[in-house]
Amino acid sequence: MTRRWDVTMNSSMAKVHQVQWVTKDVKLDLAAYKRMGAAMMKLQPGMADAMAELEKIDGFPVAEDTETQMAMGSGAKMTSHTEVVSITNEQAPPGTYAPPANAKAKPFNMMKMMQNRQ
Repeated sequence: MTRRWDVTMNSSMAKVHQVQWVTKDVKLDLAAYKRMGAAMMKLQPGMADAMAELEKIDGFPVAEDTETQMAMGSGAKMTSHTEVVSITNEQAPPGTYAPPANAKAKPFNMMKMMQNRQ
């Protein structure tokens, strides 16, 4: 069974509206999935309140329609559709997530990145 969730998030950088179709009928670790989402949201300044609201969504999104209106720069509007077509439980090939040998760690700064794009 799927359930529809309408999600609207506003920040100084963009306004995002999503329609999510979510199910609990998949065999995966939903707690781990939510931890991953929380870690990704921490990279975006000012999204703590949004993350608290997103925690209320109980399940895994199998389809999403997203509309993003940028607040900065050109004010561009983007739309996307994401849909799960299959779910499998497999091991990633060795080295899939290993950084290149010559990679150097450096802090990620979303605001600085956005300012450099203008």
